[in-house]
Amino acid sequence: QKRHEEELKMRKTKLLASKRVDKRIPDHVLQFICQVETVSEHYPMSASNVVNYDETRLFIGVDGEICMEHISKDRAQKRGFKGRTIGSLVSFVAANGQVLMSVWIFKAKQVKEDENSDMLTAEFNIAEEKPNLRGKWQRFYAFTTSGYSNKMLHRSIIQKFAAVWNEIDNQKHCWLFGDQLGCHKCPKMVKEALEFRVMCWLFPANTSHFLQPLDDLIFARFKQVLKLTARKLSLGHNLNPYDLSAALYDAGYRAEQEAFTERVIVRAFERTGVWPFDPEKILENTRLNIGLESKQSKAAHIQAMKRSVQSILTPPTKKKEIKQGTAKIQASTLFSPFELLEAEKLTVLEKQNKERKKKLAAEVKREEVAAKRAARMCGSLDCSKVTRKEGGAKNW
Repeated sequence: QKRHEEELKMRKTKLLASKRVDKRIPDHVLQFICQVETVSEHYPMSASNVVNYDETRLFIGVDGEICMEHISKDRAQKRGFKGRTIGSLVSFVAANGQVLMSVWIFKAKQVKEDENSDMLTAEFNIAEEKPNLRGKWQRFYAFTTSGYSNKMLHRSIIQKFAAVWNEIDNQKHCWLFGDQLGCHKCPKMVKEALEFRVMCWLFPANTSHFLQPLDDLIFARFKQVLKLTARKLSLGHNLNPYDLSAALYDAGYRAEQEAFTERVIVRAFERTGVWPFDPEKILENTRLNIGLESKQSKAAHIQAMKRSVQSILTPPTKKKEIKQGTAKIQASTLFSPFELLEAEKLTVLEKQNKERKKKLAAEVKREEVAAKRAARMCGSLDCSKVTRKEGGAKNW
């Protein structure tokens, strides 16, 4: 390494499944940087209003080992042993090292007597908390049949966070960064959060493992503490996975308190380049994690992005039919909440225009049919106005 310091570098590997590697990731990252810089001119960023949130699942194996996995990861963290999910944790951390809020989601069973009811039965332990203690944050609890968040629950979580943010600061806008999970892109939820000065931003697809602070250090530290606790419990008391899950609730609360420290959180934001917002570091992390060999400057990347945007805006010479799947590809480039809401308005307008054209075409068709029918009617006063048949002269 010393002989090739300019070419070699020591770092921890972060594997990305080959099917998730996309050549458009650098362009998407550049668009993300440009959108952040544009909005930051109107809504300044600071260490107190830059927040990252993410969900991680707690999984217990048959041997008592516990592991954690990011909910949006696919092949790279596929489980190879039997076990079950005991719950998940949704954390909201700010760039100044403060934990604003956390939500523990427990797995529950539906009541057998009434399958259509929303009632669930769950076994869980809630940590005893003393309010008004320094270093404590608000902790909430939720229950689903799967043990992790869904679209309806996520909307309630964002509403709760908006209320918490208004208690913390009722003047600044909050920059809330999350990944490209489907429920995070709901326009109705984004609009409701924006009314409470919470801007829901999205990281580019397939970049959360090196752009998201929670995935960088914080959840890794939490995993180490929780796994060590699980091993001590299983070896010391010889618990089966079902008894271990009940004991691990308290261990999870302690591990959360120990892992989510100010030093770890601040370091994670600095390493990812989210805060202080560092485009050079973000581009460097992008090059290192998607396998780009050439080391280009930021100006070269911006020029390449301008050329790509120009090629998108310039109409093609040959006419091609636009298929339905094209809109899904373009949706991954919407990272700002304002861009997302604007795209939703355009989608609604296009849908209304299509419906209007469809109704107009149906009305024209009805008029044409009525005109043809009137042309085939007998004009005599004594006639019963039977529709004339097509064919020869005497045909009615």
